[in-house]
Amino acid sequence: MNICTIATEGEWVENHLPRWLRHVKKNCPDAKVYLILACNDENLLHPHYKAISEFDGVKVYPLGVADRTWFNEIRMYATEIFDVDDMLYLDCDCDVLEDISDIPKQSDKALMFVKSPIIHPSYYNISQELGYGIPEWVADNCLLYMRRSFLKEYKKARAKVRKIKNNPRVVGTMNFNIMLKDNPDIWQELPEEYGTIWWNADKWRFAKIIQYCSENGQHKRMNLERVWRTHEEA
Repeated sequence: MNICTIATEGEWVENHLPRWLRHVKKNCPDAKVYLILACNDENLLHPHYKAISEFDGVKVYPLGVADRTWFNEIRMYATEIFDVDDMLYLDCDCDVLEDISDIPKQSDKALMFVKSPIIHPSYYNISQELGYGIPEWVADNCLLYMRRSFLKEYKKARAKVRKIKNNPRVVGTMNFNIMLKDNPDIWQELPEEYGTIWWNADKWRFAKIIQYCSENGQHKRMNLERVWRTHEEA
């Protein structure tokens, strides 16, 4: 299995990325891991920098390109970036708790994802304005299993969404969902245990991946990481 994430220099590389890598390597020891890195600090690419040197492949971009549009788009063609047949993209603020190498066996579809536990108000408006009606659910782009590049489909959906006023914090998710609406034959939803949200505590027991989305979630994750590091140093 090929697994990738995205990180930027600073807190994401110093704190979130090492935790992400540790959990992935522990539970998916046979996986190849790849990193899309936005940074201007050349020291991060030195072999002594463990958090990055342990990746099987790293693609570096200047820090200046790293805005929300870039973050949401670049993941859609990760197979092309690293020249692999398939790729599992996982946000850098998630914890892999169990072996997830069975994901490719869940479906033969070209694209798999997890649902979000909530529907953002923006999507109700966008879905109806574009003629898709009232949505019953919304997909999250925090986890994407891809058997090819989806850049072409994503850009078409983004062009539609750009015509509508929306919340820029979730515009990538909106683009992704419209892409799914326009291409219903290419995707399959994954079970919820692959994308349990950190505040949904009653789901933790069976979770394979915990997503620490939002600033509050990322703060909780770093608190957990500090506890772990303190224990390791003791």
